[in-house]
Amino acid sequence: MSISPVKAEEVTYFAEMPPYDDKWTLVGGSNYPYADANLSTGRLAVFMFPFTGESSSAQVKTWKRVWLPETDLEITYSWRLKGYLMCGLYLSFTGVDLYIFVEKSLNSGTINETTLFYKYVDLVWEYQDSINIPWTFPDPIVVSIPEAGYYNIGAGLSGRAGGFLASCVFGGEEDYGAWVSMKLRYTCAVYWDRSGYGTINVELPDRTMHLHDCLPITTFHDAGTPVKITATPDNHFQFDYWELDGVNQHANELEFILHENHIVKAYFSWVNNPPNTPSTPSGLTSGYVYTTYSYSTSTIDPDGDNVRYELSWGDGTSTTTGFYASDTAASASHSWTRPGTYQVKVQAQDVYEAWSSWSNALTVSISQNDASTGGDAGNNFTAATSISPGSYLGTLYQSNPTDTRDWYQSTLKVGRSSIYI
Repeated sequence: MSISPVKAEEVTYFAEMPPYDDKWTLVGGSNYPYADANLSTGRLAVFMFPFTGESSSAQVKTWKRVWLPETDLEITYSWRLKGYLMCGLYLSFTGVDLYIFVEKSLNSGTINETTLFYKYVDLVWEYQDSINIPWTFPDPIVVSIPEAGYYNIGAGLSGRAGGFLASCVFGGEEDYGAWVSMKLRYTCAVYWDRSGYGTINVELPDRTMHLHDCLPITTFHDAGTPVKITATPDNHFQFDYWELDGVNQHANELEFILHENHIVKAYFSWVNNPPNTPSTPSGLTSGYVYTTYSYSTSTIDPDGDNVRYELSWGDGTSTTTGFYASDTAASASHSWTRPGTYQVKVQAQDVYEAWSSWSNALTVSISQNDASTGGDAGNNFTAATSISPGSYLGTLYQSNPTDTRDWYQSTLKVGRSSIYI
């Protein structure tokens, strides 16, 4: 009896798993079978020499050791088989079995074994059956993988014969043998979560997911799927780091190939940026005491928060405005009571009480009014300025930084006489 085991043809895996290992393994037999491997063609011939009345058997396997998560493994496969079974002139038996299997690695037991072809005849004579089954494409099978770990996935061929001139021939001559082509598909579960507020962007070959309000969530994807993830923080949050299967990753952009289940968590932290430094106050740079002037400014808050402004007038007083939208002009008014030079500056505060830096100062020069508008008329009577009746609507006396008196003159008509005061 001779056996040609599985030939790996056009084997494709979703999970970037290469084809079967480059070896065919004789895993059992009797009567000292002789095995001959030809790796260039993927064929292994096993020759057995049963004597009259004796029996002989052989079993060969080929497989690939792969890592699998706890998942449902879908196996798409096709196969063909060619050979013959024969019994002699006396009661004999012969048989062949072609199958695919999934077993836990390191001899931990078979998870699934699916028979592709099986035939056994017993107590027959003068029997011969030529078997030539072309490529067959059955429906895929689904195997439940109970736990994550390494598994052997492959195919096996076994044959046996006994009695007078019995044989089982599926290799070693012509194109006899068995061939199996397999494709594996399984899904990986990814558990998404976050600490803080932001969006997890998941780029897949066929679509992009933006995970936000629905978190936490578990999604399922074909093994072998390339994944790229980035994080977009919400307003007032910043991205800190990823936690991928318990290991911190600080780069915002991560890429990996799905071949097992993952737990992905994004960490965001709350942050508030202060407003930018406001523009230098805009307004007149000279004026008079007791006259009201208006000054305006604006700034941008990086977080888009509303802001209010505190304008310092340089005389020990300040004015705080109400809240304005970011990048909106605000204004405030002020009058000075003493002549002098004043530095007007402004700072901004957002709704979370973060202050900006002070702006550059605007220099404003304030002087006394002349007599026509109500101010210093001079320091003595001679220098006093004449004021026409009804022309002055202000306060005649103003405090003076250099003296205690100011002189004004005016004409009052009483009857036909003029009185100077």
